[in-house]
Amino acid sequence: MIFKTYKNTHVSIDEYAAAVNTLLDVTKTGGGNSQRAAAQVLLSTYNGFVFKMDLTDLYYLEGLQYEAALTVIRGRVETLREPHEVINNGNAVFTSLRECWQNTELNPVNSQHI
Repeated sequence: MIFKTYKNTHVSIDEYAAAVNTLLDVTKTGGGNSQRAAAQVLLSTYNGFVFKMDLTDLYYLEGLQYEAALTVIRGRVETLREPHEVINNGNAVFTSLRECWQNTELNPVNSQHI
């Protein structure tokens, strides 16, 4: 095999939640490009119909931020749970995040679907 395999390990809910919280922190305190990339990961795993992720923007996430992004993506797929479902006060947190980013390039789709 050319690519890395995860050897049947799965992301736990706790790992997923920690990764979501890490990226939420980046959306508040990171620089412009890293903030946008973190928001893209979170919002596209929350509602991929409305918010689109430019995968090349993962480049702007460093070290643990990048690992958190991959964990969020894996957590969404492997647990079948949206990111707001795995953190405390998730609905309010993601409503606020969505409102911050809904009129930006992250949301080229009509926002009435949110």
